[in-house]
Amino acid sequence: MEFLHFAELEADFLVSLFSKAQMLSSDSANKSNLIAGISQQIPNCLHFACHAGFNPDNPLYSSLALAGEEKDYLSFSEIISLSLQGCSLVTLSACESGIVFVESVSDEYIGLPSAFLFAGSPSVVSSLWTVNDLSTSFLMMKFYEILLDKTQQISVPVALKMAQNWLKNLTSEQFILEADSMIDKLCHDKPRTAKSYKESARQFLVQNPEEYPFKNPFYWAAFIASGQ
Repeated sequence: MEFLHFAELEADFLVSLFSKAQMLSSDSANKSNLIAGISQQIPNCLHFACHAGFNPDNPLYSSLALAGEEKDYLSFSEIISLSLQGCSLVTLSACESGIVFVESVSDEYIGLPSAFLFAGSPSVVSSLWTVNDLSTSFLMMKFYEILLDKTQQISVPVALKMAQNWLKNLTSEQFILEADSMIDKLCHDKPRTAKSYKESARQFLVQNPEEYPFKNPFYWAAFIASGQ
């Protein structure tokens, strides 16, 4: 699986937005730790920055790829057994996490979003295709920044749409300014990590030299909000 270079930056940023937040990273982000944490205290918000896979032959085996010495997979059937009443939002910042089976009426709504809805969360954000690591991370960071702004009281679908419009209309100059500021803030004590992030951001612009490098719907349109 492709290494998600910006997933940790995304997670660090989200942790900075919440007064109380628990982050599972590296090998600690495995299935047993996740389930144990949820059983001890249902989170208000659950965010996954990982890989996902939709199984068209058997949608019940669609899953999220977690961490560990051997990859843990959290499947549809395991997700619906979670108790997520009180978890207001689940975000699947992952490739193809919102695909559902549509070839038969009985399985029409079977997919990872419906699993989390069945488990009790009223709102799920997920993606419809393979997404870009860098653009997804910045989209997610802006989405939460808007959603958690207490002066606006914006719903999940509206916050997502606003974040998508922001990314779509972001110029290359604005992107570098925003990226450098965010990276410096989150990685002030990790200069090598900060340098790596900045180099990756600039390399993206080399490969996408347009004034609006994220204008292509590929970079922002994959994510949808399900539920309330």
